Amino acid sequence: DRCQASWGVGLTGVAGPEPHGGHPVGTVFLGVAGPGGSHAVKLQLEGSRWEIRLAAVHQAIAALRTALGQH
Repeated sequence: DRCQASWGVGLTGVAGPEPHGGHPVGTVFLGVAGPGGSHAVKLQLEGSRWEIRLAAVHQAIAALRTALGQH
């Protein structure tokens, strides 16, 4: 509401190099919220820190496109 946005995407997780908070490296949580509600998923990604972060962004864009109906 503060930003007057219709859609929001959030990512959090553990890209490494060490596990954190009891979660192994590669654990990522992705959330998408829009006019129809919100949805969150847990992902388990593999690779280096950079590869995990890049894969998370790719997943977030894909999830937003799906939510927008742009498969």
